[in-house]
Amino acid sequence: MMGNKLDCCACTATQSMVPTRIPKFTAILSFMGLIIVILSVIGFVIAVVDAYIGAAMEFDEALVIGSCSLAGGVVGWLLCTKKKVYLCRTCGCTIKRA
Repeated sequence: MMGNKLDCCACTATQSMVPTRIPKFTAILSFMGLIIVILSVIGFVIAVVDAYIGAAMEFDEALVIGSCSLAGGVVGWLLCTKKKVYLCRTCGCTIKRA
């Protein structure tokens, strides 16, 4: 599958487009997504431990904090995802692939 090479339509180079994955968002947004994922995991772990032990919060509060942490983690994960493209090694042109 990685052996597929296409001709670039922008610079007309032959077999210069290779399949690869690039970030969907800028580096800053990807970094923010990573921070959100890390904080969400920490929040979820704290909520689960507290719900199990029952030290600081009641079960309902721990459930709300755990749910919000999971939702935030999903948003952060989406910011970190990559998209599949064909990338020209000569000019940098990209074409979306399935």
